[in-house]
Amino acid sequence: MDRKSSVSSVGSSSFFSTGSSRSSLREVEEEPRTPEAAPSRKEGENGEDDKIHVAVEKDFKLSKANLVWVLKNTPRTKKIVIVHVHVPAQMIPMMGAWFPADQLKSQEVSAYRQIEKAKMEKAVNEYVKNCSIIKEVQAEKLVIEADDVCQGLVLLIAQHKITNLVMGAAADKKFSKKMKEPMSKKALLVQEQADPSCNLWFVCKGNLICTREASPTGTGKMQTTRVIPRAITAQSERSNSKTPPSFLGQLFNFFPNTSQEKFRHQSVSAASGSSMPDLPHEGPGESSSWSREGIVIDLWGGISRSSQSSAYSMHSVNDEVLSSTSSMQVVRDEINGRTLVLPSLQDSEDSHQSLTLNHIMEDAGLDDELYIDLQHAVKEANNLTREAYEEALRRQKAERDLHDAAQKVKTAEDLYTMEMKQRKEIEERLSKEKREMEELRKQQNEMFEALQKADKQKATLEQQVIDSNRIIRDLENKLSDAHYLLISLQSEYVELRRERDDAIKKAEELHQKLEEMATSIQGEESFFEFSYSELEKATNNFDDSLKIGEGGYGSVYKGTLGQKTVAIKKLNSEGMQGQKEFHKEINVLSQLRHPNLVNLIGTCVEAWALVYDFFPNGSLEDRLTCKDNTPPLTWQIRIQVAAEICSALNFLHSNKHLSVVHGDLKPANILLDANFVSKLGDFGICRLVQSNNNTTLYRCTHALGTFVYMDPEFLASGEITPLSDIYSFGIILLRLLTGRSPFGINRAVQQALNKGCLSDILDASAGNWPYVEAKELACLGLRCCEITRRSRPDAGEAWNLLEPLVKSVSLPELSLKSSP
Repeated sequence: MDRKSSVSSVGSSSFFSTGSSRSSLREVEEEPRTPEAAPSRKEGENGEDDKIHVAVEKDFKLSKANLVWVLKNTPRTKKIVIVHVHVPAQMIPMMGAWFPADQLKSQEVSAYRQIEKAKMEKAVNEYVKNCSIIKEVQAEKLVIEADDVCQGLVLLIAQHKITNLVMGAAADKKFSKKMKEPMSKKALLVQEQADPSCNLWFVCKGNLICTREASPTGTGKMQTTRVIPRAITAQSERSNSKTPPSFLGQLFNFFPNTSQEKFRHQSVSAASGSSMPDLPHEGPGESSSWSREGIVIDLWGGISRSSQSSAYSMHSVNDEVLSSTSSMQVVRDEINGRTLVLPSLQDSEDSHQSLTLNHIMEDAGLDDELYIDLQHAVKEANNLTREAYEEALRRQKAERDLHDAAQKVKTAEDLYTMEMKQRKEIEERLSKEKREMEELRKQQNEMFEALQKADKQKATLEQQVIDSNRIIRDLENKLSDAHYLLISLQSEYVELRRERDDAIKKAEELHQKLEEMATSIQGEESFFEFSYSELEKATNNFDDSLKIGEGGYGSVYKGTLGQKTVAIKKLNSEGMQGQKEFHKEINVLSQLRHPNLVNLIGTCVEAWALVYDFFPNGSLEDRLTCKDNTPPLTWQIRIQVAAEICSALNFLHSNKHLSVVHGDLKPANILLDANFVSKLGDFGICRLVQSNNNTTLYRCTHALGTFVYMDPEFLASGEITPLSDIYSFGIILLRLLTGRSPFGINRAVQQALNKGCLSDILDASAGNWPYVEAKELACLGLRCCEITRRSRPDAGEAWNLLEPLVKSVSLPELSLKSSP
């Protein structure tokens, strides 16, 4: 009886806890599924702890399930903040197509951005509106604009010091009951990059997948929510015991027999957030079974909930029981509404256990034997708990030691790496200094050898200086003689120049007389008419061995008429083109006379043949290509030919009575007589020109000349003008200078002039070209080869440029300028 009385006296103070304990217990019971702030943080310490931030998509349907889950599991004391990252579109629709934003005008992009923001504001307002509809809570909104959703969320967490964030783990269609971690790239990146002080909850289709707890050390840990079962069904071993089954259930719940019961943990759905359902207690006529409510995991604040005055937490990790740091745990008995207080390990365990057990035994009416068994069970449970606590301390110490050892190893490795780096740098510097020393030694030896050579050369140079002084005296004497001779030559040069000018003046007067004579005989036929038999006899019946040329409209034969060697051009009589060429050439040559035009001796209508003077040096094309190994033309002869052809063109283009465009000017149609005087021939495709506007009377639709010498504008429009002959003359000038093929010759000469290396492309076989005269000829040739006609000089302007050039090279006979 004494034992029972002592138990009763103590039980009066132990079984009824203070008001604060009851209020704390009611809070846990009223909202077993409500997320709260972490108990380690005091209320009001940080305003963000009272807010639950929810990351949502732009479309309400995509994030509706997750928002409903948050509203269901959040108390009214928490504030809901809708978080959205607005990503501006990179492609903007415009006139039925999509264009990159950087390719549109700023006004168009700005207008579309305003439309985007308006739609985004409307979508976010819909989330806020639905929060008030679903749970009647006022939600806030937080929006940021970023190019990437993940970076935007990470930036928001850092800037606003967000401590609680709920976001989607994956799309709803990818949800699976086996899902244990986020699947979307956004969620994974936020999990890795978000501030470690922020608690993260990953939800999919209204179900909590996993969480990442905040960590002050910067390493957040992913966890899955658990529920620790607190209710165990105990059954009395004695059928005739007086102890009420409900009290035995309480005793076995708080002090289990380690030989029969083991701590177990059970996982529950993290999305539901509910504890294990309560089992109905035993009543009259019911079976002997009891139930306890489970410990609910706090989604927002920690692992389990306890009262503010006592927090004795139990964790289930790998089927082991870890000791707690709280003083006691308050548990409410659902059957009779009384409270049991479980003492802490740090207090006097035996006294508290005896008092508590005495009270329980007194109320339950247990006998001494059962009391002793219970005492043993409690003591064994306390021993196991103490051992688990000590083991946890040892493990923590071992982990700290391991961490310290790892830090020391890392420090040692860093020091070793730094030392190796410094050693490598020292070795490299030493090697470099050695190489420099060897280089200096090598340079010293070379300088010593050079000094020795200099000493040897010094004596030789002194002797050479003596010899040089003697040579200088001799040269000074010779220079004096040369200076006297130069003065004499200058006087002679002035006299010769005066004589040359007089000769040029006389030649011009003679040329004027020749022109007057040519004008007086224009229109008169001064050529002979030959019969076909005479031409056959002259050419040995047009023998192929006497053929000296062949053109597009016939062949040229060498023949002998009387005592004179002639060239007979036999045209193709089968086509109309040959007949036209025959009559046109007779018409032109019978009316025009010039020293540099071919001389028509006679014609033969039967054979469609023309008889010319024979030119032993062939054509300019033959001489430029050195046909039959003939020697190349000198640069003096080439300048002479250029001046003569320019004179002939000036005569043809500016003749008052009959202006003619040759139309097929090329080296093959320029013939050279025995004195290398050039004659322009082959007038078969020439065109008559109006003298008033300098344009053609004939518009040619077919290119009849040689393509490379033809005017580009004539090829494009079909209109031939005197400037078409100027283009051909420019190509011939460049060929006389370089001796190259006409293809691309104007571009090659232009590049040489631009680079200042004209001498590199001059024809060396012509001799040593005077550079100034060669450059003037090249510039004139390039002007004549301009693509547009209006950029080219006419024949008169070209002759004005060539005339002083001819005089400068002492060729007075070239100054014979033809005038109309």
